Amino acid sequence: LEPIAALLSNTPSLRVRVEHAHRLEVPCNWKVSCDVHNEAYHLTTLHPELKGLIDPEQIEVEAHGLHTHFRIPIAGPLSVRIKHQLFLFPNVQLNWTEGDDAIELYRHWPHKSSPSQAHFEELRLGPGLPTSAGAMESFAFGERSFGPITDADLAMLPILQAGLSSRGAESLRLHRLELPIAHMHKGIAQFIEAEFRGAP
Repeated sequence: LEPIAALLSNTPSLRVRVEHAHRLEVPCNWKVSCDVHNEAYHLTTLHPELKGLIDPEQIEVEAHGLHTHFRIPIAGPLSVRIKHQLFLFPNVQLNWTEGDDAIELYRHWPHKSSPSQAHFEELRLGPGLPTSAGAMESFAFGERSFGPITDADLAMLPILQAGLSSRGAESLRLHRLELPIAHMHKGIAQFIEAEFRGAP
């Protein structure tokens, strides 16, 4: 975590606790679940409620070792606030807005028996009182709403999984705001290659 130590020190992490924790089985590979939350290209198209608030040309993307960071200016009625999306390789994401006392934490886990299934966990860390004593609550896909933005992201998962399984999906052409996807997959490939090189 050393490459992102400075970024982590600016989160409200010392002032929060788990307010709620949700676990959802999703119909896609765990890396697809990471991908859909690890790019900013779709923000103003998949989420029409963000149009006028976000200018994609102003979004900054940077790599920090194996990790990646988005800095997203969001226009408000009085000022511009900065939202941070930090991807911690290989499967954790932190989202927070400067000035807020809350963090969204996403975790993407492989399924124990199916490569086309995964577990998506959404935790809210904030100053409020925890619900259900902070215990992890599990839901089936589509069983409950996680809010319009997360619902739209989750609805894309089976579509992306089907598309990547198509014979027509030989390679990906990625926009600058999707480069963290390529960065994550390159990191995974390096780990796999190192593992095979070390095998007898």
